[in-house]
Amino acid sequence: MGDDLGVIDYILAGAILVALAYGYLRWEAYKLARAEAEVQRRAAGSDILAAAGQLLLLAGPLRISHPEQGDVALGAATTASVDATGSMSVTRGRDLGAKGASWFVLGPIGPFVVGNAKETTHDHRELYLVVRQPDLVVPCDPALGAEARRFALAVEAGANDLRDGPEQPDLATSRSVSPPGWTGS
Repeated sequence: MGDDLGVIDYILAGAILVALAYGYLRWEAYKLARAEAEVQRRAAGSDILAAAGQLLLLAGPLRISHPEQGDVALGAATTASVDATGSMSVTRGRDLGAKGASWFVLGPIGPFVVGNAKETTHDHRELYLVVRQPDLVVPCDPALGAEARRFALAVEAGANDLRDGPEQPDLATSRSVSPPGWTGS
């Protein structure tokens, strides 16, 4: 009878763990849906030209939308860059205390089984999107480096369009070239 009670306890504990995991996954899905709804709300009525994390580059008028800093209008003098700093390193170390104690517990085979090297990753990277005119510095997730750089290029292209106007072919200087053998009419 005592064994049955232990099995029931394990089943109840398992059911509680499954319920907690399910609740956590539902909460994460809810947060993701809220973040996407916030992006859609911020971009309502505008074309999204680029995105990096929670930053949006919106057209009409050209602006950057950030959830905490709001919308920031961009002008023809706007420049953007991405600054990165820091490093990532991995250290390995032996647990010599565990190796010594394992000799007494497991005998001569103990140091080969217990206290092997542990790897620890130290990530001290930082990534910032820097926009000048207006001055804006936005910290970004270092894992989004390529996305942030594409965002900065899109900001630069948008500012160039404001400065020069959209690229139009010059019809006065362009010549039409006929394929070889074509006589025309």
